[in-house]
Amino acid sequence: MQKNMAEEKKYIIVNWGRAGVGKTPSLKKVFELLSTKYPYTVLRNDNDIKAIVNIGDCKVGIETQGDPEPYLVTPESMKDFRDAGCRIVVAACRTSGETWNAVYEMQTIYGYQLFEAHHPRPYNTTLAAASYDLLSKHYAEGIVAIIEDMAVGRV
Repeated sequence: MQKNMAEEKKYIIVNWGRAGVGKTPSLKKVFELLSTKYPYTVLRNDNDIKAIVNIGDCKVGIETQGDPEPYLVTPESMKDFRDAGCRIVVAACRTSGETWNAVYEMQTIYGYQLFEAHHPRPYNTTLAAASYDLLSKHYAEGIVAIIEDMAVGRV
């Protein structure tokens, strides 16, 4: 039986940026929205979240930690998602170094199509909490819509 083309496509959605621009909180919001709609398994939940969400037959891995320590996005971390059969991976990472290398490996070695999805918070700007929360809410809703489109083959 031939596989549907949508089933074969793999994606990695990356929220990358320097420290303090909202990578982790915005991806936690993505997980919060997805986990209210779909079944999920939490692999780690401390200050950060590592989880797999099931949208129908499509598995979505989420890793909110994009900082170098203690639970960074590494080749080993990404391997957990590949081994679980995740067709979509959502990760936070820094702009260079080990976290970016892990994402680059997913693209170049494992065939995941890269989507860079930057949080709209501007660098070197302090936003009022309400403004930041609103930006994060709409960012997360947009990422969830992209994930859902990818899961059903609309991308």
